[in-house]
Amino acid sequence: MIYADNNATSPIDPTVWAAMRPYFEEKFFNPSSPYTPARGASLAVSEARERVASFLGSREDEVIFTSGGTEANATAIHLARMWHPDRRHWICSAVEHASVLEPFAALEKEGHCVTRIPANRDGTLDLDVLRASLSQDTALVSVMLANNETGVVHPLLDVVAAARAVGVPVHTDAAQAVGRIPVSFANLGVDILTCCAHKMHGPKGAGAVVARREIPRNPLLSGGGQENGWRAGTENVPAVVGFGVATQRVGESTVRHLRNLREIVERGIHAALPECVIVGENLDRLPNTTLLLVPGNQYGRDAGAA
Repeated sequence: MIYADNNATSPIDPTVWAAMRPYFEEKFFNPSSPYTPARGASLAVSEARERVASFLGSREDEVIFTSGGTEANATAIHLARMWHPDRRHWICSAVEHASVLEPFAALEKEGHCVTRIPANRDGTLDLDVLRASLSQDTALVSVMLANNETGVVHPLLDVVAAARAVGVPVHTDAAQAVGRIPVSFANLGVDILTCCAHKMHGPKGAGAVVARREIPRNPLLSGGGQENGWRAGTENVPAVVGFGVATQRVGESTVRHLRNLREIVERGIHAALPECVIVGENLDRLPNTTLLLVPGNQYGRDAGAA
């Protein structure tokens, strides 16, 4: 089998699994426990946080581990709501992941207003609609860094500049971008960034919220006070360790290899189907993603997006 759906999930790197395994077996301790053996689990979580922070260009105390990307996105929206509880307008792109779109739909049912920025035919966003929609009542702008279907990388710097002008926080779901292109929380200038491990050959069950220090600490999950009070619940030590190690396995050579493979695939398809269209072909795209449109009138009624 040739597996080509890494935007859904990626196979775990053997080095990542090797690093995780001891924390399922002899190092199984709860990192919050006070006795000496548990101290090793706590240190492992701290080391993973340091690695993830370094990889994402943030401070260690800005990284909050979660159970994955969905919880991370829910946390981002919750933090924004608690930060400005009087605001009742939200903005997102129309092509966000369901873990962003569904919470916003739930807010609409509560009486909030949500503006969804449409995407153009080439996968780009209509930033004029974004700028026109911003107001003092906007609680958050949420725009993914790169789309999981088109691979198009969105202009977050422009989004942040527009939102900053009216004092609106920005969140980006970077799940598809992390590990495929360089991502720096500091350079992007967003207030909250979310991602997960299993898109980059790490384990399922590990995600992260990166939140600026000035955001009020209002955890989505309350209880034991883990994650420095940001997120209650016993840490998934094996998955967190795997997340940290996965960040060490990504390099520029990996990105170049992915881009070369994509170009080989796209050239071959163009040669066989010269009328097909590659969405966003001339735009900044993820190196591992291609979306093809095949004209149905030439290649059959059932042809469509691939």
